[in-house]
Amino acid sequence: MTRALYKENVYQKNAKGRITSIEYKDDSIMVTLDETIFFPTGGGQSHDLGTIGNHIIKDVYIYNGEIYHLLHHEGDILQVGDEIKQILDWEHRFDNMQRHCGEHILSGIFHRELQGINRGFHMGQDYMTIDIDLSHTQHERLTWEMAKKIELEANKVIWANLPVITTFYETKSAAENEKLRKELKLEHNITIVRIGNEDAPSDAVACCGTHPSHSGQVGLIKLYKIESNKGMWRIFFDAGQRAFKHLTTSYDLLTEVKLRYSASEDDLLTKMNAKEEREERLHEQLKEMSKNMIDIYYKKVSDDFTAHKSDNSNSIIHIVDELDVDNLQRLGLKLQKKFYGKVHPNILAIGSTVDKTMLIFALSDSADCSILASELRASGYKGGGSSKNARIIAATDSPFTELIDKINNK
Repeated sequence: MTRALYKENVYQKNAKGRITSIEYKDDSIMVTLDETIFFPTGGGQSHDLGTIGNHIIKDVYIYNGEIYHLLHHEGDILQVGDEIKQILDWEHRFDNMQRHCGEHILSGIFHRELQGINRGFHMGQDYMTIDIDLSHTQHERLTWEMAKKIELEANKVIWANLPVITTFYETKSAAENEKLRKELKLEHNITIVRIGNEDAPSDAVACCGTHPSHSGQVGLIKLYKIESNKGMWRIFFDAGQRAFKHLTTSYDLLTEVKLRYSASEDDLLTKMNAKEEREERLHEQLKEMSKNMIDIYYKKVSDDFTAHKSDNSNSIIHIVDELDVDNLQRLGLKLQKKFYGKVHPNILAIGSTVDKTMLIFALSDSADCSILASELRASGYKGGGSSKNARIIAATDSPFTELIDKINNK
């Protein structure tokens, strides 16, 4: 069996190991060593990263009690018995140590303060989650105010810089004096991680992960949100450098918003709410103005239909400066409904200079807008639609001149 050096000293960053087995698989190598500094995936924590010799680690896992290292094959040939250097990706290891220990601290405080039991743990790329079960307690729900108090108490454990003690036990009976927050289910080869003194630990639980020597190295714990999940409460949070980076990004964004609103943190929401109210009033005014403009153009285009009753034009085209494409669509559908099958021109085309877009509407069964859109695409335009209506994006340099000519010639 491989000697797990990471259990003896989580701060060991390099070592030498002798290859005890090796298997080549395409562009990968599978090796076992007589001793390793690399932690295998387990307990909700990802495996360590680094190099063995010249080979980059892809995966580390345990199978039948043995630790296997899956490596990128970099070209040189390895053999059983070779002594080879191991170099740990320390930044990745310490990140995992901070986050995993932070999860222990937070779970321990939920148990101490609310008797909540952690039923699930996930260490994701952007955040971690724990699922806290309160069903056996007097607490019917978890509020954000309750969660913030837990967050504060968890950070107090960090600020106290308590020792993080890892103890190994051969049997379950040997570990029975430990004051654990969760029932011990393992029977043999048990690792207990305790934060603080033995009589009143901030947390104590069976765990196979890597942790710092003192709680202060976690840095900080930050809760992001809470939500109800399958009868429990899912806590979204992070710890250590990741929490620090998240807070830095969030504060930089807050500072930018404050500058944009010329506001302090105390009156930022007030100013944002006032701006939203003004924008809502302007939106209502714009809706009313757009409705009036639609009515004006509806009458204007209707008059054009009357004027085209006696000529041979196949289309009626209007360019509108005041309406965006959404209001243009409302105008076109309204006109199509009134004149479909009742006028000579087969096509109604309305262009919006605001959005540089032309909307095409069929006015008879003999017109097919999808075919016309396809022909225009063949000429370099973008767009498409159905047989009844289509949308064409005009060229940005001269939006409608050439497009109008092409529609008139169809």
